[in-house]
Amino acid sequence: MTKLKMLMLAIAGMAVAGASTANAEKVTVAVLRGVPASPIFIADAKGYFKESGIELNLIYVDAATAAPVAVVSGDADFAVIGMTAGFFNLAGKGALKIVGTSVREQKGYKLTGYIASNAAYEAGVRKPEDFKGRAIAITTVGSTYHYNLGQLAQKSNFDLASIRMVPMQSQSNQASAVAGGNTDGAVITAYILSKMEAEKKGRIIGWVSDISPYQTSVAITSTKNAATRRPMIEAFLKAYHAGIKDYHAAFLNLDSAGAPQKGPGYDELLKIVSRYTQQPAEQLEGFFPYIDPEGRVEVQSIRDQVAWWASQNQIDKGINPDSFIDMSYVRATP
Repeated sequence: MTKLKMLMLAIAGMAVAGASTANAEKVTVAVLRGVPASPIFIADAKGYFKESGIELNLIYVDAATAAPVAVVSGDADFAVIGMTAGFFNLAGKGALKIVGTSVREQKGYKLTGYIASNAAYEAGVRKPEDFKGRAIAITTVGSTYHYNLGQLAQKSNFDLASIRMVPMQSQSNQASAVAGGNTDGAVITAYILSKMEAEKKGRIIGWVSDISPYQTSVAITSTKNAATRRPMIEAFLKAYHAGIKDYHAAFLNLDSAGAPQKGPGYDELLKIVSRYTQQPAEQLEGFFPYIDPEGRVEVQSIRDQVAWWASQNQIDKGINPDSFIDMSYVRATP
């Protein structure tokens, strides 16, 4: 092949790439900068969104309660985030739709844990049910952490009102409250707990997945998007599900003793997640939460959450979860 032909082919290739980029649909996704968003990070880094004709833009929020608001306002097209009372209130009013899955609390996998301050641990707070009568840091009232404490109280047969929940607005503030002894403990993301314990800023005393497994996070969009932008949503979900499959294969293999084993692409994907979360890779290892490899959602779990929030007067008692779980997109667990 002559140099001239090689140059012409290169120019043609650049033109095609430029046209592809120009025609890509810009899609913004709101996420927490944490491990639960790993499939999004992986799909972005490996080019799955570009292959689906999507130019991805990520915006990071400090608490799960902020993400649905970003979608409703139009600042984001999607959010992949924990289900909160605020989300259920917005969805119940017809503003949002669940279109896909995300992480769930499942026994054997670590997503969210309970940590005691050093002083509280020395005073006898050695297991999650010892949070009764204590001051515990959460992000916000109505958050997934609020729900975790509610399920802990229910399953341990004590009144949730006996816990003094201290809203700190962000996970970093939660960690600081525990480290400084301003609260007796917190319920918080696993990789943050591991870092705190490694730095001797608290003691891990249990895991949510051992006490109350449930579907904690989902992929959401606006009701308008769900009704009018089906090709874009299907393209997004195709790329996202490809990221889920890579994530599951690499990180969610357990041996007979329940310990995580490295799967295909482990080292490459660990670097990707480390880069996007801005957390050292060694602090992430062993703390990858469960995501269904087929992208399925535990629909009954969502119904149970709505019933509990309504019982706590945090959401309207008339909210029907089936009105905002869009089964034209959602793959449900059997």
